This record gives sequence, structure tokens and C-alpha cells, in this order.
Amino acid sequence: FPNKAKTPADKVRLLKTLQFEFRKKLEKGWLPTHERAIDPYVGYTLGQCIKEILANIEAEDISDRYRSDLKRIGEELTAYAKQHKLNQVNCRNITATTLEGFLRSFRSSATYYMTKRSSLAGFFTRMMRSGMIETNPVWKTSRMKSVAVLNQAFTKDELRKLLDHLQRTHTRLYLCALLMYGCFLRPHREARQLKRRHFSDDLSTITLGGNENKGKRIRIIRIPVYVREALQQISVHTLDKDQFIITGTGETFNPDYFKTAWGRLKKDMEDSGLIRENHTMYSFRHTGAVELYRKTKDPYKVQQAMGHSSLTVTLTYLRSLGLATTIADEMPEL
Repeated sequence: FPNKAKTPADKVRLLKTLQFEFRKKLEKGWLPTHERAIDPYVGYTLGQCIKEILANIEAEDISDRYRSDLKRIGEELTAYAKQHKLNQVNCRNITATTLEGFLRSFRSSATYYMTKRSSLAGFFTRMMRSGMIETNPVWKTSRMKSVAVLNQAFTKDELRKLLDHLQRTHTRLYLCALLMYGCFLRPHREARQLKRRHFSDDLSTITLGGNENKGKRIRIIRIPVYVREALQQISVHTLDKDQFIITGTGETFNPDYFKTAWGRLKKDMEDSGLIRENHTMYSFRHTGAVELYRKTKDPYKVQQAMGHSSLTVTLTYLRSLGLATTIADEMPEL
């Protein structure tokens, strides 16, 4: 290479040689576009791809729940590949038909099947983005029509009684419920990981960075008076900036803490009539969304408050709560 020449004379000589060789190739019809980049994944097997994607998932900035779903589907696909001798098959030879066989074991319900199919599509999309495969074969697999479930919000009376009960029986779950209802926070990634530094000095707002919430955008949330009073009662204002408000220490609970806590109380709450069959912990957030929409009739404000990535997500969410997104005055007239 001319640039590696030790003297100016050598550099000139090598440049002339390079020029001569380059001209010869052009005269023979060669073009730079004929050169192909080296493909590092030529000959990669399905087993190798799965192993590499599983390793990459650990470092991704995604929710713990989604990471767990991707790892689970990767491990299940590994077991299926070993059983059916697909581990050594070139990953580019994996077809939708091949994956139909894998997905067949998840057909116990449409919802379960579509959840698994979605996780598998996410896994293969990562393979596609890495250059391991050219197209995602999961997109051509069959779908199952799942029945839409109406998410259940609380009535005002149910909400008050349930919050009173939680305040007496589980103060941390009570605080999480308040943050879900009044501040529209998600329990596992947002409320559980709230630190003192996320709050303004006067506890009037919460600010979450794009890497700290599912919507990936900066969220600034106004804190209602009743939530602020609950925070003051547990002396949040005295915490160091990097201490978690749920624990009051530098460490928070595991990702399933609130899910487990709710599960332990659920049977007693159902038996005592505090919650109904379709009520879940997320019903606090659903109820907050219902209240906001009924007050404003503005889906955009709901989107901003909930931290949804798009208005389409918000409209789907409102429909799942049984709310019409048009009002009577807007309907066509005769």
C-alpha cells in the first residue's frame, strides 16, 4: 500500500503501480459495485444465532418483563431445535413452516399463542437486524384471533374502599396504587424504581428520563395533592437523591415484588368484595385514564399523561376500557 511506503520515492512508485492495476481492471469491465462486503454470518447455524441473540438481549435497554419473554422463547426454541435436530441447520434455511411446528405447542388459547408468536417475532427481528437472516419467517406464520378482553376500571366507591384497605394492610402496595392512579406510573419499572432525585424539591412533579420509562420519552408528571401528602407521611423529602422511595434505601425490591404482593392479597380482597373478577393491579392505572378522559375528552392529553409512544396506542387503550373516543355532538346528523 502506498501509505505504508518508507520513502517518498517508494510511495510514488507504489501509487503508479496501483494506478496501472486499477486501470487494467476498469478496462476489463470491473466496477467497484461488483465487490461484495464480507458476510460474517455465512454458514451460521440456528443454534449459533440463538446463542448470540440471547447474549445480546442481556445488554438491551428493554423492560425486565420483555427481556424475560425473549429469553424464555429463545430457551424454548433451543430445546425444540435440539429435539428436532435443527440446531445445525443454516439459520437462513429456517422457514415459516419450520416455525409453525414450534408454535403448535402453544395453541392452548389464542391469547397465549399470539403472545408467544409475538415474542418469537421479536427474537427473529433481532436476528434480521444483526444480518443473520434477510427476512423474518415468523411474519408468515399463521395467526389466531384472540377475543378482546375489556379492561376493568374501579368505580369511585370501589377505589376509595380498596385504597383504605391497602393503607391498613400493605403500605408499600398502597403507595404504588396511588402512584399508578394519580401519576399514571407503571408499577414494575417506574413506581418500583422511583428515587428521590426523580422528584422536584417541593414534591410537585416527577421527571423520568427516556431510559426510565416504557415510552422512551422524557416524562414530566404533576403530583396530585393526595399523592404528595402520602409521600410526605413517609418522609420522602428526607431521603438522599439516589435512595428509592419504595424502600427508603439504596436498593429496591425485585421486579415481581408488587405482582407477588397483589397476588397474596387478591383472594381475600375478592372474598370481601373489594375487587371483582377482572380487576387487576393495573386497574388503578386504568381508572386514572378513565377519569382523565371523562374530564377532558382529549385522547392526546391521555397519551401524554400515560406515557404512550403514540396516539394509536392510546386510542386502542381507551377502546379496551370500553370508552368511545367520539362524543354525541361529533356524530353525523340527518
